[in-house]
Amino acid sequence: MKRMIAAGAAAVVLAFAGTASGQNAQLDSEKEIERYRAMINDPMANPGYLAVDRGEQLWSLKRGEKNVSLEACDLGEGPGKLEGAFAKLPRHFADADRVMDLEQRLLWCMEKVQGLDTKDPGDQARRKQPRDQHIAPRFDEPRRRPLQGPARQQPRHRRRRRRHQRARQKQPA
Repeated sequence: MKRMIAAGAAAVVLAFAGTASGQNAQLDSEKEIERYRAMINDPMANPGYLAVDRGEQLWSLKRGEKNVSLEACDLGEGPGKLEGAFAKLPRHFADADRVMDLEQRLLWCMEKVQGLDTKDPGDQARRKQPRDQHIAPRFDEPRRRPLQGPARQQPRHRRRRRRHQRARQKQPA
């Protein structure tokens, strides 16, 4: 009876100790999450902002034959307006007379508004090559027919061993 009481008391003590350490772990994880959020919101610490900065530069850079920036491009909210445009895409654009998503619309604007050539130069070079030149054969040996009959019933490692032995015999010494 005393052992049962001692075991019960020990269980209660361990339960309270477990909840206290669980609360500490939860507080630690919450502190880490807050630190991570602060780091993400800091433009100098978040590497994702480098891509945002580069995109802003490309958006306002005048280039192409017409020397125009992409600010003249209409993404659905009017020329140069970006707020909420991505949420409403894909959509039909009357000037292109087709449905476009963001990537297609940006390429269309680069071609039509700025006068840039958006075709992939590597794509044209691949088309000029005959098909069999840029695709390497997968195996040096000709394809073999699957084994039939009693040879098929042998374990795979024995079949491989015999195949290698035959290949060695065929090679000139």
